[in-house]
Amino acid sequence: MPVEPEEVEIPAPKKRSRSLPLVGGMVLMLCIASAAAWFTLSGTPEAETAVPQISEEAEPEPVKAPEPPAPSTLPLQLATVLEAPPPPPPPLTPGALVMPVDAVKAGSTRFLNGRWRISGENRGPVVRLDKLPVLHAITLQIKDNEGSATLALDGKLSCKTDIYSGLMPSGTLMVKSRARARCSDGSRYPMPEIACRQGETGAARCEARYNDQEQSLPLTFKKVSK
Repeated sequence: MPVEPEEVEIPAPKKRSRSLPLVGGMVLMLCIASAAAWFTLSGTPEAETAVPQISEEAEPEPVKAPEPPAPSTLPLQLATVLEAPPPPPPPLTPGALVMPVDAVKAGSTRFLNGRWRISGENRGPVVRLDKLPVLHAITLQIKDNEGSATLALDGKLSCKTDIYSGLMPSGTLMVKSRARARCSDGSRYPMPEIACRQGETGAARCEARYNDQEQSLPLTFKKVSK
């Protein structure tokens, strides 16, 4: 029995959808709007992108030499060197010989009246002479420029002589012997000349000297009694 061929159904062609033109129109409108927006925004400058800058090492500034000081308008004076003040005089020893200025100007020697003991500096001997005993001290007894002197020598020798005193025009007080002193052993001993000068302050400065010697020896006067 013959087989009958099956009938094959051929699908009918689909009809185009009417929505495609609508979608195309919308796409076209979007393109136009995008183009218009791009044209509008293209006039605005784009924000500049900050580019990091690499800082270069700063070169050290040259050191400027100090400017000279402005000239002074004040009057200039030469600097003077101040000398150091003189040292204060030593304290006055009780009984030391002082020659008042008024008495010296008047030529009066009343300040010398009394009994005085004369010794060398620092209580040393008055003088040392070759081939003669050492003179340790002198005791003066004087009034109104006249008196006597007793010399104390080595070996407990004692010598005595007459003396006189007076003021020189320069204000120097001089004490001299009229002759060589006679000693207890019968010998003679020369008495030195005594010169005293008053300083600005303190005690008078006295020295002993022989005529044949240029060297002067400092003396210390101390009043024993009136």
